[in-house]
Amino acid sequence: LTRMALKQSDAFMERNRKLIDDNKIRMRMFVKHHGESMEWHEPMAGPVSLIRMEGESATEFCDRARKEAGVLLVPSTVFDMDDQHVRVGLGRKNFAAGLDQLKHALSG
Repeated sequence: LTRMALKQSDAFMERNRKLIDDNKIRMRMFVKHHGESMEWHEPMAGPVSLIRMEGESATEFCDRARKEAGVLLVPSTVFDMDDQHVRVGLGRKNFAAGLDQLKHALSG
């Protein structure tokens, strides 16, 4: 079983790299449109990044996103950081749908 998995690892990694790259593009466009309420620096490696929230605590925003848009986000306080950042994972297949839902929380 391990040998079979290793034989497929290149294809698996390439598929995941493409998904992450496509989601980076989506996130870039999203932040460009909503830049007045957030700041985002692309991750240098890997699928996880943080958005810095402007004008609202991350905890408040995450709670509002859940209530108003059904989007589950994690505030940086969970990671023993300040209350200004929200964790974003770029490795999800449904990332675009999540961004569409997140628009509702930002406009609310």
